[in-house]
Amino acid sequence: MAEMTFIELDDEKTWRKIIGIWQESSIPGLRFKLVHEDIQVIWQRGLLTTFPLQLFMALSVKEIIEIINREITNAASR
Repeated sequence: MAEMTFIELDDEKTWRKIIGIWQESSIPGLRFKLVHEDIQVIWQRGLLTTFPLQLFMALSVKEIIEIINREITNAASR
């Protein structure tokens, strides 16, 4: 399970989605940050990607993890 770093969110659905991502992934230092209406995805090397909150909630945990993994692969090839 990825390291949990907490963000301040009042919405239980968003929390459940983030917890699902932490449970299903093994990405080191995976964190989430709410900035205005966006969710920033951050890992041990910095910012990976940003999702509009509405899109983040529409995607499944599996889809979000696939996008995050793709961003990690892209970052490694730079």
